[in-house]
Amino acid sequence: MSLRPMLTVVLILGLAGKAVAQTNQGLSTVVEGKTISAWFKALGGMDPKAQERATQALTKAGKKIVPALMSGLKSTVADTRERCAEVLGLIGEDAAEAVPALIAVLKDKAANVRGAAANALGDIGPDAKDAVAPLIKLLDDDEELVRQQAARGLGGIGPDAKEAIDPLIDLLKNSTEGPQEAAAEALADIGPEAVKAGPAILDVLKKAKAPELRAALIKSIGGIGFSEKGALNVLNSSLRHKEEEVREAALMAIGKLGPAAKSTVKAVINALDDKTDEVRLAAAEALGQIGPDAKAAVPALITALSDKSDDVRAAAATSLGNMGPAAEKAVAPLAALLKEKSEELRDAALDSLANLGPIAKGALADVKAFAATVTDETLRQTVMEVIDKIEGKKSKEDK
Repeated sequence: MSLRPMLTVVLILGLAGKAVAQTNQGLSTVVEGKTISAWFKALGGMDPKAQERATQALTKAGKKIVPALMSGLKSTVADTRERCAEVLGLIGEDAAEAVPALIAVLKDKAANVRGAAANALGDIGPDAKDAVAPLIKLLDDDEELVRQQAARGLGGIGPDAKEAIDPLIDLLKNSTEGPQEAAAEALADIGPEAVKAGPAILDVLKKAKAPELRAALIKSIGGIGFSEKGALNVLNSSLRHKEEEVREAALMAIGKLGPAAKSTVKAVINALDDKTDEVRLAAAEALGQIGPDAKAAVPALITALSDKSDDVRAAAATSLGNMGPAAEKAVAPLAALLKEKSEELRDAALDSLANLGPIAKGALADVKAFAATVTDETLRQTVMEVIDKIEGKKSKEDK
């Protein structure tokens, strides 16, 4: 045998051994008393508490372990590569330097690694915009789960992924529930530039049975700003759906559409009586996002100030501040919230009264009385600004 081939083999093996050693050295980095490899073992175990501790430790370590994780993406063990990608995703935008390495891993032979890399790029967000084209290619992956994760990655990048709109619409129309749900969410995250997806979303909704898919599709109507009559009819009818998550999704979409969804006000008012806190909260918020066009909701929102949930009460208070002159009857009930122990409720009442301005003059004495009890200087300054707005004085910003 010639000496040259033997030397070539030795050289290749030596380089490979060096690369493995560098990878292992990276994962031997110590975080809170344990190596990254040890934390990985906990992440892959069956103990939820150990998984949570590992997640917290690695996420807290953040940017300083990114180089080690990038090194780990070159491991010969697929599960290690997957785990490195997952943790980079947990670190999020602070892992932006890993974007080129993650893009390279989108071509990995192992489907679980490709999917984890796609998810991580989405978690990094807009800083991963260079990954848009490779992620679009991954929408045609042989593995359904990878296609789903590619769509989620594009959604995480947001408006900068607008060139993915047509491929995502195609995935929505020609796929199964998992990828369809991810495609709908991605289109919503891209935003109004994806409004052309509206008709396709309505078509898929006609056949969608799973509540999770229906909720994702309905939310996307609001995300892309699709306010045509057919879409509003779907949102109206969805407020009567038996599944809580579908009703909540419809209210969130209505809130996103704002004044364009004013035809749904009556149905949204009815949702303030829903049996679940989350739906009532979404209804109160949606009415405020519609604004003065939802003035018919003022009596119901005043009633909601006495809801059993403080979150609903605070949302109702905030929304009343967006109703303009029609909310004059709400001034006294809002002022009464200043006597509540809940800081959330007091803050919501103050914000609302400030937004109403001179309309809230009936609450002036109550606000001044509240100001006299405040010892925190920052809060006191805020309260004084509320008083100025009620008295019709211009703020420093307005002058």
